[in-house]
Amino acid sequence: MPNDSYDLGSYESNAQSQEPSPRASYALNPDAIPDELKRGTLFSPFRIERGTDGKLEKIPFNAKTGNPYEKGTMLDNLVSFDEALAACVKYGGNSVARRFTEDDSGGFIDIDSCFDRESGELFEWASKGVEVANSYSERSVSGNGIHIVGRFKQPHNLNKLLGGRVEIYDSDQFMVLTGDVIGDAPAEVNDIQRLVDDLYKQHLALPGSFKATEVVPGASGPSNDLSDEVVLMRARNASNGERFCQLFDDGDTSSYYGDSSSADLALVGSLAFWTAGDRDQIDRLFRRSALMREKWDEPNHRGDGATYGEMTIDRAIAGRGPDDFYKPAQNTSEGEAEKVKGSAADRLVAYALSTGGELFVDQLNAPHVFVDGYPLPLTSRCYSWLRRLIWDQESKTVSGDALGAATGTLAAFAENLGTVRELHTRSAFYEGALYYELEPGKVVRVDAGGWNLIDSSPILFRRLVNLKPLPEPERGGSIEDIYRFVNLKSERDKRLFCAYTVTLALPHVARPILLATGAMGSGKSTTSRVIKRLWDPTEPEAIRTDGRDFLQKASHCFVVMLDNQSRLSADMSDTFCRLVTGEADSKRRLYSDDEDIIYSLRRVILLNGINVPTERGDVLDRALAVELERLSDTERRTEEEMWESFDEAHPGLLGAAFTLLSQAIAARPRLALARSPRLADWGYYAAGVYEGMGWGANRFLEDWDEVVEVQEQTTLEGSPVAQAILSFMDEHPEGYEGTATQLHEKLTVVARKIGVDVISDKAWPGSSRVLWKRLKEVLPLLASRGVSAERSKGRVGTIIKLSKAEAA
Repeated sequence: MPNDSYDLGSYESNAQSQEPSPRASYALNPDAIPDELKRGTLFSPFRIERGTDGKLEKIPFNAKTGNPYEKGTMLDNLVSFDEALAACVKYGGNSVARRFTEDDSGGFIDIDSCFDRESGELFEWASKGVEVANSYSERSVSGNGIHIVGRFKQPHNLNKLLGGRVEIYDSDQFMVLTGDVIGDAPAEVNDIQRLVDDLYKQHLALPGSFKATEVVPGASGPSNDLSDEVVLMRARNASNGERFCQLFDDGDTSSYYGDSSSADLALVGSLAFWTAGDRDQIDRLFRRSALMREKWDEPNHRGDGATYGEMTIDRAIAGRGPDDFYKPAQNTSEGEAEKVKGSAADRLVAYALSTGGELFVDQLNAPHVFVDGYPLPLTSRCYSWLRRLIWDQESKTVSGDALGAATGTLAAFAENLGTVRELHTRSAFYEGALYYELEPGKVVRVDAGGWNLIDSSPILFRRLVNLKPLPEPERGGSIEDIYRFVNLKSERDKRLFCAYTVTLALPHVARPILLATGAMGSGKSTTSRVIKRLWDPTEPEAIRTDGRDFLQKASHCFVVMLDNQSRLSADMSDTFCRLVTGEADSKRRLYSDDEDIIYSLRRVILLNGINVPTERGDVLDRALAVELERLSDTERRTEEEMWESFDEAHPGLLGAAFTLLSQAIAARPRLALARSPRLADWGYYAAGVYEGMGWGANRFLEDWDEVVEVQEQTTLEGSPVAQAILSFMDEHPEGYEGTATQLHEKLTVVARKIGVDVISDKAWPGSSRVLWKRLKEVLPLLASRGVSAERSKGRVGTIIKLSKAEAA
């Protein structure tokens, strides 16, 4: 046998390959080919040439004459390997092909387009296949693919798998040999049944096999009118749901050896099955998957103008008939109800699951089900839905016990599935854009480029019966029209009120508590209602400070309004602070157990009263106080006139607010404030509104400084500890250090001097143990006045150090 290597010539990459190889030349290496593959008279010499269209052509020829075979004579003129090799030398051939027949104990796997264009390296997924096979493997003559040869039994008649990217043959097929061994692949032919079985499992893993049939561009199936969420629910909960989730939710292509195209086709095939071939729905759902990437919208290699995504859908639908798609079960007809066995609770669970509504938990681990495209909590709030289900199926009513048992079972299913969906109330900020729900199915999207109504939102909103719809916003309005409905005292308060009214729609930042104060008849309640009705109309409008139910009521709205508050308890003050910053809180689910309901809320809070209802520094530090003027008898309007006028202005006010929000979102990245307010993120958006209104960001800082000054004065007037410390430090400019007991005694003397009733004033610490707690509440105020305080542990007890510093 000749030892010469036959140069196959220089060939550029096949333009039709999805991943062309950069390799430019090949040489047939006979010595590297296992002897087992060289036996018998199964060979033909080949010429590998480039056609006029630039594509590689594999042309077999007769080893005895050097001429192309006459039609139908090729199989009768096959020769031995050595004879075919000699014919190549004699007649100018450059390769040899072997025919696999039924007498062989196996065959070969042909994997196309598996080399990286830039590096020339074998893709990891293909390399993994070679490793799993552990049998003779060589690079194909085109340079773009590989052949893995081995012993196996074909498990199916189907040869082309995974969109034709992989082909498996055990008979009646020629393989052009190169001897270009892949990496460390062995030089012998071994058993590769594991790899063959795995490839078929991948191909058939998702509903509906991909048949070897003609692809019809633009083909579609019958559709089954299932919603997107129902399709996902059924796909996730199917027997092969784990594989679907692996692709759709995780983007994990490891089961396909990292072959993204094969994984794409597998996922699209599953979506085609569950959607009954609805092309638009398949495309829409794939775009939501973790496999979505820019390639989906790029031109495909067919050159017909379709995108890669459209081509993939064509392949997934090809060859499927009406019976190859999912058909939803119809409602149980009369007389068939007994087919669903078990107790009423069992039947309710079965009917609920048959609807296909997705079971999931929200971000607080509360179980839900999708019903009519909206999340429904699996609590007593779903009882009405369950009652309708059993009535539709059986024309029967059901007991409360059965409803409770069925709901509990469905909730357990939802919790065990582990599917988490984030739910929002009225507003959400996602990927640089605000999504604001006007009513179910109607959402406004606001970003740096403007605002518009959208048909499909990526945000899931809670459906709450107390939320009332908002009108469709109109362009061309002015936010300053809102001044017609509020009686603000100063121009500063008007500007801040305007900025607050616009920015309160942003749920991802902590917004101040709005404190509207003023004399009787100044329209304090009306001012709160104007903001409430502008952004978040609910029934009822105001919430009572009921410690037991307050958090639940706050969770059912976006703007929390509390009317005519004269005094806030310490507990409610703490709760308000947490609502502003979005910290979690909880309450006991039932009085009979110790299970908590967790609330993680960030809400807009509106307070009003004749006076500021608290002097606590932590609350005032998170507040924006505006003062209202008393309305004269000639200025006062009837409620009916007032709200009729507001309803007319409402669409224009909303449109103006969304326009300013867009401008604030656009301005946020470029604003650089000299200093930030306590709620810094909100401050930047508020400054953006000032910019949009033409007032300028510096004016915002000036206005806010005045607010802070008023806040600090209010805190100082309400804190006898702060007053005593400031007076004490006037007498001790060098500072002071002593035990808590010693400082408490000295401050008590000072407090009496400045008129504090240290016996009956509840704000005065009755003992040294409470002193530091009261002092901590006013640390920011003291710092602004040039006093700092530190606490440490000493041998004789707690040591408190007071120092003079430059005012903050």
